[in-house]
Amino acid sequence: MKTADFWMAWRLLWVLTFTGCSQGVSPVDPAATQAARLKRVLLYSGEQMVSIVREYDYDAQKRLIRVSVPRYDQGAKVGMTLYDDYAYDESGRVSAISNYNANMYEPSGFSLLKVTRISYNKENQKVQEWTDFLLAGNSNHVNYRYEGKKLVRCDKFERPDQLSGYVVYAYNPSGEMISETTHSANDVVTGVVTHVYQNGLNPYSEEYSGNREHKLREITRQFDEKGNIIQLTSNELQPYSSMKSYVWKYEYLPD
Repeated sequence: MKTADFWMAWRLLWVLTFTGCSQGVSPVDPAATQAARLKRVLLYSGEQMVSIVREYDYDAQKRLIRVSVPRYDQGAKVGMTLYDDYAYDESGRVSAISNYNANMYEPSGFSLLKVTRISYNKENQKVQEWTDFLLAGNSNHVNYRYEGKKLVRCDKFERPDQLSGYVVYAYNPSGEMISETTHSANDVVTGVVTHVYQNGLNPYSEEYSGNREHKLREITRQFDEKGNIIQLTSNELQPYSSMKSYVWKYEYLPD
C-alpha cells in the first residue's frame, strides 16, 4: 500500500475511533502509525520528559486492547488514572470501548463510567457510536456519513432525536482530508481544522475558532522513514486558550 493510502486509512481510523465527532489532537494522532504498534506517548517540555500521556496494550493477535493513563513513582509504575478497554466482534472490528476511572472506594479500584458501542454498515464503515454514561444515567450518539470511502460528515446527538452539532469533512483531489468544520445544531460554524500534506503525510495543521476568525494553535508533526509519527508539537497562539503549548514524542513496539 502506498504511503498516501496508509495515511488516509489511518486518518479515517483515528477520526472514527478516537474523536467522537470532535475536533482537536488526540494522543493517538491521525498520523500515529502506518501499521506499527504504539507503545506509549510522552509529554515533553523542552528536552525534559514531563509525563507519560498514554500507554498501549495489545493481545496475541496484535490488536489494541487497552489505552491507559499510567501513574509512576520514581520510575516504577504504581497504577493507572484511567483506561479504555477495547472489545472486538467476530469480524475483528472494534465493537465496544469501556472507559474506567480510578476510584479508591470501588473494590477493583476503578469505576466503569461509560461504554461506547459501535455499529458498521455492509462496507465495514462505522456508522454509529452509542455511548451510555453509567453513573449519570444518560446517553448520546454519533452518526457517520460517507461518500464512497470518504467520511463526509458526522452528527452528534445529546438526546435520541436532538442534534447538538456536526462536523463536515472536505478533501483535495488526491483524496486527502484537508479540513474539518464544526457546526452547531443551527448551522453556525464554531471551529475549523485545516491540514497540509507533503509526500502523502500531514506535517502541519491549524485550528481556528469560529469560521476562522482566530487561529488557536498550529500543529507540526515529524515522521520516521516508515511514515510513523515520532513527534508532535502544538503551539498555542491565543492567551485565552485553555491549553498550553506542548510536545508529544511517540514510541513503538518492535515489529
